[in-house]
Amino acid sequence: MKLTRNFTLQELIHSDTAQQSGITGQFNPPPEVVDNLKHLADTVLQPLRFLYGKPIHISSGWRSEALNRAVGGSPTSEHLQGIACDIDVSEGNGLLLLLLLTSNIQWGQLIIEKGSYINPEWLHISSFRSTKHSNSIWRYNGKVYTRLNKQQVITKIWEELRGE
Repeated sequence: MKLTRNFTLQELIHSDTAQQSGITGQFNPPPEVVDNLKHLADTVLQPLRFLYGKPIHISSGWRSEALNRAVGGSPTSEHLQGIACDIDVSEGNGLLLLLLLTSNIQWGQLIIEKGSYINPEWLHISSFRSTKHSNSIWRYNGKVYTRLNKQQVITKIWEELRGE
């Protein structure tokens, strides 16, 4: 099922872990989750894809409770509601980050996960539908979450690009 021009429901519910573990409920999300995933694709993912001009790989979208437990996800994860996903772009996460931060795209929460600012391992992003967050930015280094603002992140990206 196509959610937008470039994103399908299948890619936002896909999970190798669920397939390997026999977590079949992962592949039949409830209607409210499908609605949330459509909203995420419409308001965040597709606009970001248009700006980036290249495919964006979703490494984790909606998670059923069983899958969330299996991957060690937080019991309050926004993935459980279908309002968040993790983006993995082997090259260009820093560019995606800059595009997102300097665009008019509204999001709920952005987490820059591990790695560097120009090459994080992945970006966690939720839709503005999030009840917990409104354009909040966090950096997770594998141990500690640090809250940041847009300017701090943009400055860090430019510092890394200049080799500082």
